[in-house]
Amino acid sequence: MPTDPYHEVTKRFLKKPESGLLDCFPSKVQATKMIAVLDVLSNHSRDEEYIGDKIESSWDENPVIKAAFERFKGNLKKLEEKIDEE
Repeated sequence: MPTDPYHEVTKRFLKKPESGLLDCFPSKVQATKMIAVLDVLSNHSRDEEYIGDKIESSWDENPVIKAAFERFKGNLKKLEEKIDEE
């Protein structure tokens, strides 16, 4: 907010403060665009897969790969717990 008492913005704000507040909000077009973008970004794909969630069937047959996957899955679980703590 300008401190100059003769500044036009200051005069307008002192005369009608609610218009100063309304000037801070986005236009209807800007708000509509943001809502559309946030909606697209917040949707998840039906076939979305999470890393470390399920082991591939071909990996399950090999004990070395299966053990490595289980270690990896355990490390992801520890990391998730650490993130949730903070």
